[in-house]
Amino acid sequence: MEDDEPVKISLGVARGFDNPEAIDRPVAGLGDPDGHWHKFDALESSEVYARGKAEAYHWAQNRAVMMLYVPVPEETTRHDVEATLRTRELVISAPVAFGGRLSHKIDVDASHWYLDERAGVPFLVVELAKMDEYYNWADVFFSDDDRSPSAAAAAAAEGD
Repeated sequence: MEDDEPVKISLGVARGFDNPEAIDRPVAGLGDPDGHWHKFDALESSEVYARGKAEAYHWAQNRAVMMLYVPVPEETTRHDVEATLRTRELVISAPVAFGGRLSHKIDVDASHWYLDERAGVPFLVVELAKMDEYYNWADVFFSDDDRSPSAAAAAAAEGD
């Protein structure tokens, strides 16, 4: 597959929190409208890897994967999600819009997304399989490639 050939991310296998086949969850919070945080279990061997949050998502990683947790509206179904990725790019265009050039390469065929919920807060989980295992990403996207919701709104306002 060519680096610049876009691929729709397919829906991954749902991994509920009570599913014995489930992978561990990274320590990341999704805020509800009242500002409360809901914690996820740590990814296996993730304590030495960077994690953080951005305007539209939280992220965590371990040696093999970069996980993004994106809060979505309660009524979101798998049919509402529009996600495309390339080896060095991820774009989520619905139900929230963000994306950009990834900091490092990913294995497109091993990456996927699924909808999940924790403590009543729905979210989209995007699991990006790292091309170079054990590499500690400093961030998900290049910092100069800002496609956050507020940047998109500002760009649209400039175009008016």
